[in-house]
Amino acid sequence: MRGTLLGFASTSTSALLPLIARDILKGGPVGYGIMMGGFGAGALAAGLMNPRLRQTLTQERLVVLACLACALCEISLALTSSLAIATVCLALGGAGWVTAWSGLGVNVQLASPRWIVGRTISIYSAFTYGGIAGGSWFWGAIVQTYSLPSAMAWSAVATLGVAALGFNLPISNRSESELEPAGAFCAPAIALDLKPRSGPILVMTEYTIVEEDLDLFLQIMQKRRHVQSRVGARQWTLTRDIQQPTRWVESFRTPTWTDYHRLHHRLTEADRELGNALLQLTATTNPPRTSILVERPAAARASRIFRWPICRTNEVRLSTLDWLAIPAKSRKKFARRAAGTRHEGFRGAGEGGWRSVLRRQRIDFFFNSAVISQRDLTTLLTRSPP
Repeated sequence: MRGTLLGFASTSTSALLPLIARDILKGGPVGYGIMMGGFGAGALAAGLMNPRLRQTLTQERLVVLACLACALCEISLALTSSLAIATVCLALGGAGWVTAWSGLGVNVQLASPRWIVGRTISIYSAFTYGGIAGGSWFWGAIVQTYSLPSAMAWSAVATLGVAALGFNLPISNRSESELEPAGAFCAPAIALDLKPRSGPILVMTEYTIVEEDLDLFLQIMQKRRHVQSRVGARQWTLTRDIQQPTRWVESFRTPTWTDYHRLHHRLTEADRELGNALLQLTATTNPPRTSILVERPAAARASRIFRWPICRTNEVRLSTLDWLAIPAKSRKKFARRAAGTRHEGFRGAGEGGWRSVLRRQRIDFFFNSAVISQRDLTTLLTRSPP
């Protein structure tokens, strides 16, 4: 969010610089080139000084200073008519521009777990460049409606607002070690022959929590819910036994057995420390007990329990539900059985030949005790089930 707003607010310098060189400074291509050279020189100097600045200042301080530099550049360009002063101000703005964007880009990488860092950077880039594009259009519209100095002044105010936003949305100073994978995951021994796509998987963990540790336990479980949902757990719940109040059950689901393994591989060292803090609350005589279950439907699929009706040569009796229960891929097989034809002859009928076989056999379908005509039969056979 900070990157999107910064791009929207501070892009006025680069978007309106040709107008500034022509209308305010009364210069030409040479003046515009000198101004761009000053902007680039400031960006180069800030890039060389960035490693030393990051050792002495926090990331939030650097972003705030960069926003102040960009705002000072924008308000100076709105007020000055000297090419030399404008070039110096652009050097300051270029330094703030590079410092802000490099700092935000590094922070996005450090604040994301390794397994999702590529996705995070792509989303960050999309929002950032979207803000720059939207800001370029917006400040151009302000110039067209009001004036060029007014657009630069309002842009400076907006950039200062982005700097003040750090009080509510500060940049976290996470260390890279906190997001490193927690290490190898030892899969539990299983007695069933589970395939990678077997599932859904239900994981249930029972805890025994005394009343004195209840508040701390709930605080830890609130953080654990965020952690488990982030790494792929679904339908996370925490329940309490009404007959044994000290018994708590944490449960969640994963779509497949492979997703269960991915969930544990995505956990970081910080997540494991949260789990260790949870273990310290449990009683030593009753450690947490984890059960892993796989869900199975109570009944087989309709295509497996379906029984083909008794067929005769020139009539088949079907109810509405029986016909709709036939899978789409099985309609050809059903029509072949109804027509009493062999598989070889049926295949030899060619494209659409199985329908012609039915028409030659002049089969009458009794559908809800009503005779279907030949035209309705063709429509019925070509229609996919709802």
